[in-house]
Amino acid sequence: MAGDIGGKKGKGVVAINVIPLVDIMLVLLIIFMVTAAVQTAKNVPVQVPKASTGAAGSSTAINLSVEKSGILRLDGAVVDAAAAQRMLRESIRRDSTTQVLLSADEALNYARVVEVLDLIRAAGVGKYALKVRAAGS
Repeated sequence: MAGDIGGKKGKGVVAINVIPLVDIMLVLLIIFMVTAAVQTAKNVPVQVPKASTGAAGSSTAINLSVEKSGILRLDGAVVDAAAAQRMLRESIRRDSTTQVLLSADEALNYARVVEVLDLIRAAGVGKYALKVRAAGS
């Protein structure tokens, strides 16, 4: 008879059903693998490589614009050169990862742009960029 293990008639089938055991073991294995990966990711210090197209994570960006007439605007507010330099120094003192995004009118004299770049460097800003338009726009 199928399912008969050779015991006395009338006794139940004494066997371990292996399929639920395997299912439980697989679930436990998956849980273990996920928690181990999460713990390892938190504890291993890694120096990630730099990419030329990568974006900075959490640095502060300050917009400094120079109008056609030479007027400076720091985050939209009109400032003179001394005030701009002082505000940039304060920002760098608070957060050393601060970046300055310089927007200069295309009709502006090149010497004026260099003066503003010198102002940015004199304030101690290490990261700055020139804002440009895309070629097609």
